Amino acid sequence: MRRFRYILSFLAVALALLFTGSFAKANTVDPRVDMGGGGTTCPGSNVTLTNLSQSFEGIQTGCVFDITSMVGTLTSLTVTISDAFVGQGTVGNLTCGFGTVSDGFGPTSPFSVGAASNAGAGNACTFSGPPMPAPSPITFALLTTDGSGTPLYGMDLGAEGDPFVNPTTGLPYAFLNITLSATVPEPGTLLLLGTGLVALIPKKKWFKAAKHLV
Repeated sequence: MRRFRYILSFLAVALALLFTGSFAKANTVDPRVDMGGGGTTCPGSNVTLTNLSQSFEGIQTGCVFDITSMVGTLTSLTVTISDAFVGQGTVGNLTCGFGTVSDGFGPTSPFSVGAASNAGAGNACTFSGPPMPAPSPITFALLTTDGSGTPLYGMDLGAEGDPFVNPTTGLPYAFLNITLSATVPEPGTLLLLGTGLVALIPKKKWFKAAKHLV
């Protein structure tokens, strides 16, 4: 009887240790995606976005790669990880944040809101909101950090030492396949912006133009 109790106690302790170990392991695998201003530290992975949705292969992880946008004004950008990774499907697993200059990014992120799909259980991060810090007044992520030129920003997959881990090998991915999906202002929004610009024309000039039309 005593031996049976010993066996039960041993099994209980073993199960507790196994559960604790699994819990700790699960919480150490929390991959992170950061966005910030352009400031590449892995230039071999720099990409150019020429379509609203575009796939890229072999993007280096753990460093900042630059994205040059050729699709105009952006209201959001979503990065979807194509490869399966440890923790995928677990709520709160994926983190979407913003990098700083000390992390290798430029001084201004083109967005200020980061959201993980399915409450962090998915495989995508969507970045939106005005630039951070936002020049005033500004509505969309239009420009580079100096306020001119082609929109340029940086991204880090597996940022801050929180990598994407291959579920087969148990090792962090050195490269990932991703899809970038951008959204642009709706035509109605652009019309409102245009209307606002017309409203800025001095009334006298407007009346003169109206007289010519009569």
